[in-house]
Amino acid sequence: FSLESIRYSPLTPADVGPDGYVDTNTSTSDKSELNKVSIYPIPTDNQLQLSQINSGIDRVEIVNLEGKVISSILLSEKSSDLTINTSELSNGNYILKFSKNGSYFGSRKIIVQH
Repeated sequence: FSLESIRYSPLTPADVGPDGYVDTNTSTSDKSELNKVSIYPIPTDNQLQLSQINSGIDRVEIVNLEGKVISSILLSEKSSDLTINTSELSNGNYILKFSKNGSYFGSRKIIVQH
């Protein structure tokens, strides 16, 4: 018996739940573009600032950890900065989900702490 003999099969969407997916539409260059977006302060209290949104992102959604969309914000083409009111959100972890041309582009984790 050796560790080399242990083989794991690849995960499928069924392995990670009904909302699981494989991100085949996002290239490495797209991910580096998303990393240029500044999100602050983390943790946030009443307002979350996003800046340098210049990569064609047209929608930002706040999603709770159960997968429910809490807020959806449609951006204009000229938007490079965004302020999101987080005062109504409960304390906890959320995901900012970014869309580009109607397709998933990437996500970042945020923490709300009042």
